[in-house]
Amino acid sequence: FIYQPSITLKVISGLYSGVTTVELDNLAAETAATMTTKHPDYAVLAARIAVSNLHKETKKTFSDVMEDLYKMVDKTLERSYLLRIDGEVVERPQHMLMRVAVGIHGEDIDSAIETYNLLSERYFTHASPTLFGAATPKPQMSR
Repeated sequence: FIYQPSITLKVISGLYSGVTTVELDNLAAETAATMTTKHPDYAVLAARIAVSNLHKETKKTFSDVMEDLYKMVDKTLERSYLLRIDGEVVERPQHMLMRVAVGIHGEDIDSAIETYNLLSERYFTHASPTLFGAATPKPQMSR
């Protein structure tokens, strides 16, 4: 049993000039979630509002999402994983992948090249400790 007026009144009390529908949906979902102790159907309502809001805020097609994510990969690499000297990035993403491959395989050049190619073609990636530390003076590898 869901008593809609109580949720509606709470959402109305959150109105202000310039409020977005996303903010209203968030408030409605949060309000419903806090009322789950009164009846479990409020949890279902909260989840449905949150999912509906998510669908409004995200792209409809998987390919559009993947396009955006691929654009962000290089920025994430630059910000988090590429080596720097005096705060300046000094390696390209491909250099990092080769550094990781060489850091893992050392003098086994054939294995390093194979790993580099697999990394470069995005078949897999290594965990952050490996990306940070491979082939550096303090090479911490992930387990």
